[in-house]
Amino acid sequence: MMVGVAVLAGSLGAILRHSMVTWLRSRRGSAAAVATVNLLGATAIGVVMGVAGTESLWHFAIVGFLGGFTTFSTLMSETIELVTRRDGRLSGWLYPLAQTVAGVALVAVGFMVARP
Repeated sequence: MMVGVAVLAGSLGAILRHSMVTWLRSRRGSAAAVATVNLLGATAIGVVMGVAGTESLWHFAIVGFLGGFTTFSTLMSETIELVTRRDGRLSGWLYPLAQTVAGVALVAVGFMVARP
């Protein structure tokens, strides 16, 4: 049952991610769009961790929806894209580092804010 919940929620998260990244790319560029979605998702993961009282909520929200919403694979592919551009080598390597550090920090902030 939990697997089905996670799959359904992950599908919804992926649809929302695709929609948001497409919309943000038209306004901010590719790397900024993915970073925005990943960092927003990291904050939401922290909030859910702070309030999640049941295993079902954990599977639906974090494993499913937010797992589909945030995207490690796109982060990695955009890192390679930035690194291989002549003008983006340094920023390409800083991009995943900055997202990882900021993401962990935002999970912690979301958790502390939502924790009763």
